[in-house]
Amino acid sequence: MSSLSSPKVDLSLLPARALMRAAHHLRTRGGKAPGPDRRGFDEVLGDKPGSPEEKDFLRKLGQRKGAYRFGRVRRVLLTDQVTGKVREISVPKFEDRVILRALLEQVRLP
Repeated sequence: MSSLSSPKVDLSLLPARALMRAAHHLRTRGGKAPGPDRRGFDEVLGDKPGSPEEKDFLRKLGQRKGAYRFGRVRRVLLTDQVTGKVREISVPKFEDRVILRALLEQVRLP
């Protein structure tokens, strides 16, 4: 059985503005489920935009140098209320969600 390693991303490719937009998007449109570290959205970003927790989180994320390796995910089983079928979803830690969202926004920009 082969071991899969998580992909690496060079965070220097992401401007601080992209990280701020990604955090704002997750704050207003979802992504609040706690990740494998059990840290919830409000624990990471604080309870309102511009909070000291949010500024500290974005500052630390923006200061990372070199390759960033995504962390493990939390697996959750969900049962469809209509069909009764069970499906599995993977919930990454919040830091990973911000980086993934920022990358997506950078790719979408013309």
